[in-house]
Amino acid sequence: MKQFIVFLSGFLILLIIQSIGFSQDCFEYYKQCEEYNKKHYKYDDNTTGLFLSSYKPDTVIFEAVTGINYKISICADSISIPLHFIIENEENEILFDNSSDNLTQVFEFSVNNYKKLSVIVDIDKTCNEQITNCSGCMAVIIEKAIKPRTGF
Repeated sequence: MKQFIVFLSGFLILLIIQSIGFSQDCFEYYKQCEEYNKKHYKYDDNTTGLFLSSYKPDTVIFEAVTGINYKISICADSISIPLHFIIENEENEILFDNSSDNLTQVFEFSVNNYKKLSVIVDIDKTCNEQITNCSGCMAVIIEKAIKPRTGF
């Protein structure tokens, strides 16, 4: 019995170390993703890679300011399905839900006033029992560009 407990403890420690290492590998996953328009957009500091699984939604919070165009891209080449994501404000009001736009993985917008926004990616909305590859590295890419001045 004691040998079994030692074996089980060692196995659990190895599993935890491996998952921590895999999560850290995902942190810079966004660097592997294609940039859609790098001529005008630059990465926001909140762009990040995440390990996404069906256990819980992942959230990235960022601040959107007036005078900037934003582009949110979801990149998950290792996950075989388009991912569901929403953008919420601080009051948990849904401002965008990609399920109403054919699960698009790219959304461009600007704001009239400063807003603190959350991008929430939820694999449970798009993953089912028939799809086996429902976890892996993914990236929430937040890009920004200064709006061109119009008028005189």
